[in-house]
Amino acid sequence: EEQEEAEPLDDKSCDEKYAKALEQINGVDGKYDEAIDLLTEVLEYKCGKFGELAIECAPAFYNYGVALFSKARLENDVFGE
Repeated sequence: EEQEEAEPLDDKSCDEKYAKALEQINGVDGKYDEAIDLLTEVLEYKCGKFGELAIECAPAFYNYGVALFSKARLENDVFGE
C-alpha cells in the first residue's frame, strides 16, 4: 500500500480527510487503522489552528476515541488483558 505524499492541510483537505475517516469508522469493514491515521492528521491541523481545547476539535477527538476503542475491542484487548 502506497503512502500519500504528506502535503500541508487546508480547511478543505482537512474536511475531506475527516469525512473519509468517518466512512472508515462507519463502514462495514471498519478500517480503524486508516481512520486513526486520518483523524491524527485532522487533529494536528485543527489543534494547530484552533487550540486543542477548542470546540472545533471536539468531533474529531470524539471520533478518534471511537476508532481507538473499536479497534481495541476487535482485538479483545480493551484493558490490556
